[in-house]
Amino acid sequence: MIHFDAAHEAVHYPPDRRFRIWIRPSLLIGIGAIIFVVVAAAWIQMAMFGVPILSGVPLVDSAAPHGFPLWVRYCHFFNFL
Repeated sequence: MIHFDAAHEAVHYPPDRRFRIWIRPSLLIGIGAIIFVVVAAAWIQMAMFGVPILSGVPLVDSAAPHGFPLWVRYCHFFNFL
């Protein structure tokens, strides 16, 4: 075990070991203001134009190829190995 003198022991083993995070109140007010502006803008947009209409079924072209090509799948598989 390492033995410290009084000054170093006070640094490494302080009497009050609670975890503290110090944040400036101006920073919290700024972050709160930004969040408030974003929420207010979304609320105003929803109040003026309403909720956008979304279709329940996504439009998928069944004739079009989907997924990755076979060579890409093999490359990822052998790269994993």
